[in-house]
Order: sequence, then structure tokens, then C-alpha cells
Amino acid sequence: MLNLEKSVESRKSAHPIGAPRKTMKALFTNQVITTFLAFLCTPMVHTPFSRPTNFPRFNSKTNQGFTLVELIITVVLSGIAVVMFAGIYTSTQVRSVSPVMQVKAAELAQAYLEEISLKRFDEQSPVGNQFRCDEDPAIACSGTLINEGESRALFDDVDDYNGLNESPPRDALNNIRNGFNGFEVNVSVNYAGGDQGFSARDLKRIEVAVTSPEGDLFVFSVYKGNF
Repeated sequence: MLNLEKSVESRKSAHPIGAPRKTMKALFTNQVITTFLAFLCTPMVHTPFSRPTNFPRFNSKTNQGFTLVELIITVVLSGIAVVMFAGIYTSTQVRSVSPVMQVKAAELAQAYLEEISLKRFDEQSPVGNQFRCDEDPAIACSGTLINEGESRALFDDVDDYNGLNESPPRDALNNIRNGFNGFEVNVSVNYAGGDQGFSARDLKRIEVAVTSPEGDLFVFSVYKGNF
């Protein structure tokens, strides 16, 4: 009995009452420290970033912008295109004005033709055309169709207008015609009876050539008969 009590006391002295609690606490602390150290020592695993397949990537080799040579070529080509467009636009504008110039040229030619047609057929034709030149008792018609020296305001037969050149155009009194600046008029007179099946000296062709300010030439003509 005595030995049993001693044995119990010896066990109590070897294992105090608070010893189990202290042991559990120490074990928990050691476990926490071990887990923390393991976390620190475990290598980090990086998950690669997955880029969207439709996201545009920048390539330093293919996206380098424009070079100086490319810029110069672009500027030159743009300049050529502008010049060509301006030329086409200007040509279109000029053509749109041409109908107006055609009307004015016709108006001017008509004025000259009417003025010349009212003059005598020939220098040798009597005033009032009582009879024809080349017929008795009149003398022969002029062989050369020229101006005999009359001034512009004194032209009295169609031959006086042969070779006339006027710019600006003038009227029968040698006054400048208004509204025809830049126009040029040239007149020629020739025997042309054969054009209509007559004797050569029976008709004279009066031809008026009008040049517009743009350089377009318009030719008008009328026949004057020897009667």
C-alpha cells in the first residue's frame, strides 16, 4: 500500500497538473510557425496572362510610321493631283463661257457683213448701181480688189474692206464697238461667181473671220452680186 502511494506521488511530481495545457499550447505555436515558414519558403507560381486573340499587337518592325522619303513622295503626288484638278476645272470654266463668245462673235460678224454689203459692188460701179461694171457704157470692173486709199470712215465699195484687220473692232464711222474688247476681225473679198455657177466677176465673196479673246476662230461669209 505504501509503495502504491509513493508511485502515485512520484507520477504527480513528474507530470504536474498544468503541464498538459502548456504542451498543447507549445505544439500549436510550433505548428503555426512551421506553416508560416513553409508558406514563405514555397516558390510563387505565376499564371501567364492570356492576351485576347483579337487584340492588335504592336510590331516595332511593321509599325514604324512614315519615313521622310515617303512623306516627300506623298507631298509631290498630292501637288500633281491638285495641279491636274485645277487644269480640268479651268478648262471646264472656259468651255462654259464659249457659247457666250460664239454668240458675240456671230453678232460682230453680222454687223460687219451688213456694213460691207451696203457698199457698192466695185470701185468702178456708178453710184446708185444704175448699171453694172463690165457692161457698156460702164468701164471694166476692178482687176485687183484693194483699197484705193480711202480712210476707214470713207470706205465706199466692198473692195475697200479687203485685207482689213481691226482689233478692237470698229464701226462704219471708225468708232470702237462697245462690248467686244479682246475680239479681232479680219476681212477678205474675192471674186467668186463660179461658186454659184455664174461668171467669175458676177459675184464677190465677202468673208469675215472673228477671233474671240480665247483664241477661237469663227468664219462667216456672204456673196455680193454685180447688180
